[in-house]
Amino acid sequence: MCNGFSSRISQGGATAFLRPLSTYDNEPKSNDTIFDYQVTLHEDPTARADGIHLSISKPLDDQAEPTQIQPSPVEAFRSYWVEIHPDGDLTPSKSRDALPPLHRFPLQNLTSPQNLEFSPTAALASINLIPGQTKSNAKRLRLDACETGVIGRRMSVVDATGMRVAEGVIGWN
Repeated sequence: MCNGFSSRISQGGATAFLRPLSTYDNEPKSNDTIFDYQVTLHEDPTARADGIHLSISKPLDDQAEPTQIQPSPVEAFRSYWVEIHPDGDLTPSKSRDALPPLHRFPLQNLTSPQNLEFSPTAALASINLIPGQTKSNAKRLRLDACETGVIGRRMSVVDATGMRVAEGVIGWN
């Protein structure tokens, strides 16, 4: 991933492509969920130094035709949580999934991107994550690959019951 050449220009921050899960046999299928999105994390220039801006967009290869009007997913996303786990393994494992996440953020305060000072132009929904705002995200969210950083870690979207509906691995953007 770090070696070689790519014509893609770095956007900065971190990104994860979330795909619906193929669940365990005894769990209901979640492939009909709303998730097939890209989540992007950037340091938030409008917040204090440790604030992070999270935005949700459709992957570039999944963009709608310019003439199609897409409904905003903001309301649908608000009932979910984002979890960042200590591992980067997408292989199903009930024992690993029982471990608490490093970070857990409610998406209840998502807003349309035009309502925030800073938001990528392709974003469908955005939120500013500031450590300490809620009890579940008291630790600083670091956008690097260090011991406490999020690069290489698994990101999940979970519903109100705690069932994971989508997952991906966080990488450099």
